[in-house]
Amino acid sequence: MKKLSTTLLMLLLCLTTAVSVAQEKPVAKSRQFATSAAQVDISDAQLQKTFTAVTGEAILIELNGLKFSGTVISNTLKYSNLQTILIRDAGTPNTIFQLSKIIRKDQSIAYSGRIINSTAVDGYELKRSSSGYRLQKFDAGQILQDCAY
Repeated sequence: MKKLSTTLLMLLLCLTTAVSVAQEKPVAKSRQFATSAAQVDISDAQLQKTFTAVTGEAILIELNGLKFSGTVISNTLKYSNLQTILIRDAGTPNTIFQLSKIIRKDQSIAYSGRIINSTAVDGYELKRSSSGYRLQKFDAGQILQDCAY
C-alpha cells in the first residue's frame, strides 16, 4: 500500500509540474511588413522565372517596392501538375516565401503562395488580379493558429 501511495504522489507532482509549464504567456509578435505596401504587383513572368531556381541557390525576387532575397530550401515537382518552391529569407530566417504553380486540365497555369513569418503577425498572400498577380498584405494573427496553447 505504501508503494502505491508513493507512486500516486509522484504522478501527482509530475502532472502539477506539466500544468504549470503549459500556462506560460505567449510571446508578443511584431509586424514585419509594417512599412511595406499593402499590395505589390508581380507579373506571371517573374513567378515563372522563380521556378527555375534549384535547392541551395541564392535568389533575389524584385517586386515593385519589395525585395525578397534568400535561399531556395526546396523546389519540388509533385505529380505532373504541381510544383512548389520554398525560399527562406536571408535577412530574417523565420520568413518563408512559399510559391506553388498549378497546371490545370486546360493547360492554363495558376499560382498560389504566401510570405509568412512564425514570429510576426503580418504576411503576404498571392492573389490573382486583372494585370497578373499581386501580393496582398494580410493579418496572419487572424488566419494562422498559434500552436503555443
